[in-house]
Amino acid sequence: MARILIIDDDRDLASAIERWLIEEKHDITMVHSGNEGLDELKKNRFDLVILDWHMPDIYGIDVLREFRTTDRSTPVIMLTANTKLDAKEEGLDSGANDYVTKPFSLRELSARIRAAFRNKPPQLETFQPLGHDNEEVLRRGNLLGTALAAKYEFIDVLGEGAWGIIFRAHHPLLDKPVAIKMMRAWQIDQEAIARFQTEARAVSRLDHPSIVRLYDFGITEHHSPYMVMEFVEGQNLDQMLEKFSSAPPAVAVQIMSQMAEGLAHAHSAGIIHRDIKPSNVMLKYGPDGRFVVKILDFGLARLLDKARQATSSEAEQFMYGSPLYIAPEVIKGMDADARSDIYSCGCILFELITGETAINGQTLDEVFNFHVSGAVATLQKMRPDLGSLPELQAVLNTAMHKDPNARFQTAAQFEAALCKVAQKMMGSKASARH
Repeated sequence: MARILIIDDDRDLASAIERWLIEEKHDITMVHSGNEGLDELKKNRFDLVILDWHMPDIYGIDVLREFRTTDRSTPVIMLTANTKLDAKEEGLDSGANDYVTKPFSLRELSARIRAAFRNKPPQLETFQPLGHDNEEVLRRGNLLGTALAAKYEFIDVLGEGAWGIIFRAHHPLLDKPVAIKMMRAWQIDQEAIARFQTEARAVSRLDHPSIVRLYDFGITEHHSPYMVMEFVEGQNLDQMLEKFSSAPPAVAVQIMSQMAEGLAHAHSAGIIHRDIKPSNVMLKYGPDGRFVVKILDFGLARLLDKARQATSSEAEQFMYGSPLYIAPEVIKGMDADARSDIYSCGCILFELITGETAINGQTLDEVFNFHVSGAVATLQKMRPDLGSLPELQAVLNTAMHKDPNARFQTAAQFEAALCKVAQKMMGSKASARH
């Protein structure tokens, strides 16, 4: 007896197939739309899938392609009234094991099912997961039976979105917590996977106190790319701004100086972040109350570019990065470079000091136009209570210049300018005390 899923919007035909296969002692689940079929495939395992090509919500070929990103071995027999060779070729190339043209004999379908089982590839090796009572966590990441779940103890989900999922886990050999970020397999093509491996290999060689360490990376047996990173206990800049509204200028400069130092290290290795934003910057506090900046998600921005194309609007599909912090040249279609990261840092520095975003707009187009041609308000206008900060304003003007050639050309130059501002502030405080 086999567990068989039938996905077909033709209820009469599906019911006829169901009755026939039940007579042959199979366990049948039947649904009548592509979305229902995908839900069943994500929740349950089947021995074989019978999949109609033409359905009103999602074409069967698209259901097949998504299913094959996580399951390469379960046989799929496609049903269609299309007799063209091109359609059969597309179905087989997309991962179908067989193709039955309507109308067909139920005896023929039975014979093809038996042939599919004879030709079924061996099952993937299964692994015993670490931990207890974490099956639901593993299921949310399609991790049951994977080597990754046998190597790390998955504890809970820290965040989840259209592009992927973030877990808190425990590394048993290092005896320390780790963060594991995993992409949705169906949003990643082969080109993106190859790029992911190249970027992850480069990021794993970065070694700087202001950059979150990458311990491990790979692709699960279900074809989901993942990164295992240092787990940072603290708050990100978004959380800090939500709690305090803004930061004292000296603290903002200290945060940005550490960021610039970390970016200089990455840029010297040829790695551009491409998605600098407050939520990607963590503050890790020591016992003495001092903080260390930790920049997250190096190496993910390029990979996310493909994933975002599946979920974002047309205006966003040609670029990576977050709208409020993206550099003007990237909006214009140019490649991001070190100076693009510096522009994003300038946006964050302005927000840390003023409590307001440097770029404004009610729509995405308005935000983009502001980046390209809008004039950013001065610190004095936004925070007159702070008095005049000409040196800091000059650093911001250079970091956020619309023309990348007029910005700081390296993160090291940016850091040096921030250090001079910090020294000036310290000197002013000393003078005020005397």
